[in-house]
Amino acid sequence: MPSWKNYLFLVGGFSPRGRLNSIERYNILEDSWKTLNVTLPSEVEAGISIVSAGKSSFYFLYGRGNKDRNEDIFEISVSGEESDEKYEISGIGKITKTKVLPAFFVDENS
Repeated sequence: MPSWKNYLFLVGGFSPRGRLNSIERYNILEDSWKTLNVTLPSEVEAGISIVSAGKSSFYFLYGRGNKDRNEDIFEISVSGEESDEKYEISGIGKITKTKVLPAFFVDENS
Protein backbone atom coordinates (compact mmCIF):
# COMPACT_ATOMS: atom_id res chain seq x y z
CA MET A 1 0.00 0.00 0.00
CA PRO A 2 1.41 3.42 -0.90
CA SER A 3 2.33 6.04 1.63
CA TRP A 4 0.48 9.23 0.67
CA LYS A 5 2.24 11.56 3.12
CA ASN A 6 5.01 12.62 0.76
CA TYR A 7 2.93 13.24 -2.37
CA LEU A 8 0.59 15.75 -3.96
CA PHE A 9 -1.50 14.74 -6.96
CA LEU A 10 -2.39 17.01 -9.86
CA VAL A 11 -5.38 15.61 -11.73
CA GLY A 12 -6.36 17.24 -15.01
CA GLY A 13 -5.87 20.98 -15.18
CA PHE A 14 -5.63 23.68 -17.80
CA SER A 15 -2.82 24.62 -20.18
CA PRO A 16 -2.59 27.12 -23.04
CA ARG A 17 -3.87 24.29 -25.31
CA GLY A 18 -6.95 23.62 -23.17
CA ARG A 19 -8.09 21.21 -20.43
CA LEU A 20 -5.98 18.18 -19.51
CA ASN A 21 -6.70 14.54 -18.68
CA SER A 22 -3.26 13.72 -17.27
CA ILE A 23 -2.46 12.75 -13.67
CA GLU A 24 0.84 13.83 -12.13
CA ARG A 25 2.38 13.16 -8.73
CA TYR A 26 4.71 15.53 -6.92
CA ASN A 27 7.19 14.00 -4.46
CA ILE A 28 7.61 16.56 -1.69
CA LEU A 29 10.82 15.06 -0.29
CA GLU A 30 12.60 14.75 -3.65
CA ASP A 31 11.11 17.91 -5.20
CA SER A 32 10.24 15.96 -8.35
CA TRP A 33 7.24 15.34 -10.63
CA LYS A 34 6.12 12.08 -12.26
CA THR A 35 3.41 11.77 -14.92
CA LEU A 36 1.42 8.64 -14.11
CA ASN A 37 0.74 6.00 -16.73
CA VAL A 38 -3.04 6.47 -16.50
CA THR A 39 -5.30 9.29 -17.70
CA LEU A 40 -8.85 10.42 -17.05
CA PRO A 41 -11.34 9.41 -19.76
CA SER A 42 -11.94 13.11 -20.55
CA GLU A 43 -10.28 16.48 -20.01
CA VAL A 44 -11.21 18.30 -16.80
CA GLU A 45 -10.04 21.23 -14.66
CA ALA A 46 -10.78 22.54 -11.15
CA GLY A 47 -11.52 19.19 -9.52
CA ILE A 48 -10.73 17.71 -6.14
CA SER A 49 -8.56 14.72 -5.20
CA ILE A 50 -9.23 12.94 -1.92
CA VAL A 51 -6.95 10.39 -0.25
CA SER A 52 -8.24 8.15 2.51
CA ALA A 53 -5.86 6.66 5.08
CA GLY A 54 -5.46 2.89 4.87
CA LYS A 55 -6.48 2.63 1.20
CA SER A 56 -4.42 1.97 -1.91
CA SER A 57 -6.46 4.36 -4.02
CA PHE A 58 -7.50 7.98 -4.16
CA TYR A 59 -10.59 9.67 -5.55
CA PHE A 60 -11.24 12.50 -7.97
CA LEU A 61 -14.49 14.39 -8.35
CA TYR A 62 -16.09 17.57 -9.64
CA GLY A 63 -14.36 19.91 -12.02
CA ARG A 64 -15.30 21.43 -15.36
CA GLY A 65 -14.93 19.44 -18.54
CA ASN A 66 -15.37 20.23 -22.18
CA LYS A 67 -19.06 19.43 -21.79
CA ASP A 68 -19.75 21.68 -18.77
CA ARG A 69 -19.52 20.29 -15.23
CA ASN A 70 -18.00 16.88 -14.56
CA GLU A 71 -20.43 14.72 -12.56
CA ASP A 72 -18.29 11.56 -12.50
CA ILE A 73 -16.47 10.23 -9.44
CA PHE A 74 -13.28 8.34 -10.28
CA GLU A 75 -11.21 5.96 -8.19
CA ILE A 76 -7.51 5.79 -9.07
CA SER A 77 -6.04 2.56 -7.66
CA VAL A 78 -2.33 2.00 -7.08
CA SER A 79 -0.64 -1.40 -6.89
CA GLY A 80 2.96 -2.59 -6.86
CA GLU A 81 6.09 -1.11 -5.36
CA GLU A 82 7.07 2.53 -5.96
CA SER A 83 9.67 1.53 -8.55
CA ASP A 84 7.05 -0.49 -10.51
CA GLU A 85 3.70 1.11 -9.69
CA LYS A 86 0.58 0.24 -11.65
CA TYR A 87 -2.41 2.58 -11.83
CA GLU A 88 -5.97 1.83 -12.78
CA ILE A 89 -8.86 4.28 -13.07
CA SER A 90 -12.53 3.46 -12.83
CA GLY A 91 -15.75 5.43 -12.63
CA ILE A 92 -17.52 4.63 -9.37
CA GLY A 93 -20.50 6.98 -9.44
CA LYS A 94 -22.00 10.31 -10.34
CA ILE A 95 -22.87 13.47 -8.46
CA THR A 96 -26.11 14.83 -9.83
CA LYS A 97 -27.63 17.02 -7.13
CA THR A 98 -25.24 19.69 -6.00
CA LYS A 99 -25.16 23.42 -6.42
CA VAL A 100 -21.91 24.26 -4.62
CA LEU A 101 -18.47 22.99 -5.55
CA PRO A 102 -16.33 22.36 -2.48
CA ALA A 103 -13.07 24.29 -2.61
CA PHE A 104 -10.85 22.05 -0.48
CA PHE A 105 -10.93 18.84 1.57
CA VAL A 106 -8.45 17.78 4.23
CA ASP A 107 -8.38 14.41 5.96
CA GLU A 108 -6.36 15.15 9.09
CA ASN A 109 -6.10 11.42 9.91
CA SER A 110 -4.06 10.47 6.86
